Amino acid sequence: MKKTKQEIEVNTLNYTALSWCMSNGYKIYPKPMPSCKGRGECNEYKIIIERAGKKRIGEKVYSYIECQNKIWEIYDKLYSKQKDKTH
Repeated sequence: MKKTKQEIEVNTLNYTALSWCMSNGYKIYPKPMPSCKGRGECNEYKIIIERAGKKRIGEKVYSYIECQNKIWEIYDKLYSKQKDKTH
């Protein structure tokens, strides 16, 4: 059985959510673990959510692709949360 390549999952809603989050001061990005020496040799990341100068660092460690997918998921959750409040 052929092994499939992991891919970053992006759709149109992601870009709408990203735009809303950035306009509202959110920054979400990966932080390599201290043992990493560059992306080529690193596959362990935590996620940082930053807003208004406050940073929250996630506890879970992700691979690069998992991390990118989780970041998109967080943007979507934040956007959906505010959308639910306005409707």
